[in-house]
Amino acid sequence: MQTKSVSKYIHQLVFLIEILLLWEYIPRLVGVNTTLFPGSFSVMRALWHYVLHGSGLSDSLQSLGRAVVGCVIGVAIGSVCALCSSNLRFRNLVHPVLVFFRNMPPVALSPIFIVWFGIDVVGKISVIAFASMFPVWSAIDTGMQNIPRQYQRMATILRLSSMKKMLRVTIPSLLPYCVVGVQGAISVSFVMIFVSELAGASSGIGYYISTSQLAYQIPDMLAGLIVLGFLGTFVMFMFNMCVKSAFPWLGKTAL
Repeated sequence: MQTKSVSKYIHQLVFLIEILLLWEYIPRLVGVNTTLFPGSFSVMRALWHYVLHGSGLSDSLQSLGRAVVGCVIGVAIGSVCALCSSNLRFRNLVHPVLVFFRNMPPVALSPIFIVWFGIDVVGKISVIAFASMFPVWSAIDTGMQNIPRQYQRMATILRLSSMKKMLRVTIPSLLPYCVVGVQGAISVSFVMIFVSELAGASSGIGYYISTSQLAYQIPDMLAGLIVLGFLGTFVMFMFNMCVKSAFPWLGKTAL
């Protein structure tokens, strides 16, 4: 098993090197303007300078903190709204409103959140929380409609209270849906951290990318995007590892 794992990582590394070499030399062979489409070597140099000699570490920590806090708040709100939908009266009242707001692009709402909550960290976290709640709510709400009827009948036969039914039937049945929803929320949160830092920010990866764009530094922009993608991948990886450790019975159904 260890030999297979090492072999897999070697193949992935070789593939990455091939991609970087193709990225570097194909634009030169085709004759593309390397100022607009820089090669991988210049982007890697910009990435090296940004992370080790620039503000890459502090920007990454600030953006990561904002994204994680906003995502956690959004996941909590989305989970509560979905679980409350088990009450038919609540569902009929709130569900149309949530569907309406889900269809609003959070990118377009970002300026409004900045006006309402300010340009500081509260405004950024608010727009991230708003955007990341809907993948969780949508996934869990779908799971609520697909809980096997035999589970519900068994809970009725055993005369479980509402709380016990929630803990022993509803939540275990919804775990795979919840995992998928959180995965979607993580991806959305890192999209929105970039958007929220484009305006009214003085730090963060989004701010770095926007200032690099104003200075027409394409390698720096791509370096910032690589760091942002790495952070999102890291958070997703850590979440999946936690899920596998806490709920090994899920297997690959939700990962």
